[in-house]
Amino acid sequence: MNREDATSIKELIMKIAADCISVCGIVEGKIDTADPLKVTLTNDAKINLTASEVIVPEYLKERKKTITYIEIVDDEEVERELEITIKDGLKSGDKVYMLQYNAGKQYFILSRIEEGDE
Repeated sequence: MNREDATSIKELIMKIAADCISVCGIVEGKIDTADPLKVTLTNDAKINLTASEVIVPEYLKERKKTITYIEIVDDEEVERELEITIKDGLKSGDKVYMLQYNAGKQYFILSRIEEGDE
């Protein structure tokens, strides 16, 4: 049934939902290079994705964070800051789970697959 063939709001919503389900899915990929980002789908080596097609969440990127802590100096509390670099970003060879959406034109990396989690 095409959307145009829907005779009620319920039928239209059901058709839209069916379209969404059929074009969305979880796929597995492998990071070829992290910078610039290039990902190959595990089940289809012909599909090579670039940074413009893949969204990487912050927790999977190398990033800098500032940590504030309290230090006792001469019986006084002194607030200090320390900048750290979290280097747990994606690396070449990492396997990832991705959400495929927008009719297979966009991907969102959900998580890295650790050895033994497969």
